[in-house]
Amino acid sequence: MRKNILFIAVIILIFTIMYQANRNNPSQFVWEPTFDSYDKQPYGAYVFDKILEKSWGDDYIHSYGSISDLYYYNETLDGKNLFIVCNRFLSNNLEIEYLLEYVEKGGTAFIAADNFDFELRDTLDFEINTNYSNFVLPLNLSLKQDYTSVSFPFLKDSISGIPQSFLRNYFIFSIEKEKRFALLFDAEENPIMIRYPLGEGNLILSSTPLFFTNYSLLNNSTNAIIRQSLSYLKGKPLVRTEYYANNDWKRKDTSVFRYLLSQPSLRWAYYITITAGIIFMLFTAKRKQKPIPAIQPPANKMLDFVRSISALYLMKNNNADIIRKKYIYWNGELRKKYGIDIINEEHDKAFIKRFSSKTGMSESDAQQLFLELDGIRKHVFVSDKEMTDLITKMKIKEWKK
Repeated sequence: MRKNILFIAVIILIFTIMYQANRNNPSQFVWEPTFDSYDKQPYGAYVFDKILEKSWGDDYIHSYGSISDLYYYNETLDGKNLFIVCNRFLSNNLEIEYLLEYVEKGGTAFIAADNFDFELRDTLDFEINTNYSNFVLPLNLSLKQDYTSVSFPFLKDSISGIPQSFLRNYFIFSIEKEKRFALLFDAEENPIMIRYPLGEGNLILSSTPLFFTNYSLLNNSTNAIIRQSLSYLKGKPLVRTEYYANNDWKRKDTSVFRYLLSQPSLRWAYYITITAGIIFMLFTAKRKQKPIPAIQPPANKMLDFVRSISALYLMKNNNADIIRKKYIYWNGELRKKYGIDIINEEHDKAFIKRFSSKTGMSESDAQQLFLELDGIRKHVFVSDKEMTDLITKMKIKEWKK
C-alpha cells in the first residue's frame, strides 16, 4: 500500500513541476514549411485544406498518392483537376510523362513549389531564379517583416502588403513566352505564376508555395491571390496530394500517432503517459507476495527407527524379548497369508500337521520349532546363536524352496 501511495505522489509531483515550469511560457511557433493538412503552425496547410473542403464540398479529394498512382494506376484524376503544393517538386521522367498526358487530355494541374526538378524545367523550357533581396528567413516573420506588392497582368492596380519572404523565387524564360504564359508578377516584374496550355488542359506553375499556408490565409492582402489561383481549378472536382510535400517520397502515415506527435501539447501528454507507464511497471514488477517455499516430503525414518530399537535391545542383551517380539510379528504374517494363529491355537499334532501342509515345513522341524518357541515364551534365557537360528527358521521364504 505504501508503494502505491509513493507511486501516485511521484506522478502528481511530475505533473506539478511541468505545469509550473511551462504555464507562463509563450506559444512557440515553428516557422518551417510543411504544407501538411494537419499542421496548424504558420507554414502548415490546415486552414487551406479546410477552405478547399468548404469550396468543393464532396468534390474535394485529399490524397497521399503520386501522380503515377492517381493518374495511371488508380485513375483517380479522371475528370478532375490536380493541386500540389510543396517545397521542391521532385519527380521522375515517367511521372512527368503521366503529368503532361493528363493535362493534354483536358485536366488542369496547379503546382506551387520553390523549385522544380530538371526534367520538368527542361521539358517546358523554363528556369527558376532565387531573388536573394527578398529572401528572408522564416523565423524573422515573428520579429520583423518587410512587405512588397504583386500584380496580375489583367489588373490595373497591384496588390500590396505581401510579405517579401513569400516571393523568394521567380521564373525565367523568353520575353515572348513571358507575355503569353505569365499570370502573376512580383514588384520587379518577375513572373511568379505561369500557365502552359497543353492540348485540352492547362499546367499552372507557381514559385510562391507559401501563399497556400496558414500564415498567408490569415493575411487579408493575399486573399485575392489565393482566390484567383483557385479560380483556375473551378468547374471540376479537385484532387490535392501531399506526396511531394517536404520532398517526402514515402507515402505518409495517417495514423493517430502522427497527429499526436504533430501537436506539442498532445506530444507532451503522450510522452508523459509513456514515462508514467514505465515507472508503473518498475514499481509493480516486484513480487507483492512472499515466495512460497518448496515443501519437501517427510523422509522415511522407519529404517532408522528400527535400527535404533534394535540397538537398544542389543545393548540390554535381552534376546528372549526380541524373539517374543518377532514371534508376535510372525503370527500376524502367518495369519494373513495362511490363516494360522500360532498364539491362540494349541500346538498339537493337528496344528502341526496343518501348519506343515500350508507352509511347506516338515512336521518334525515344525514341532521342534514350536517347542523352542514355547520355551522362550516362558522366559527362558536365549543366547545370541539360538536367537539367530530361531529367527532364521521363522523365515517362510526358505521353507518354500
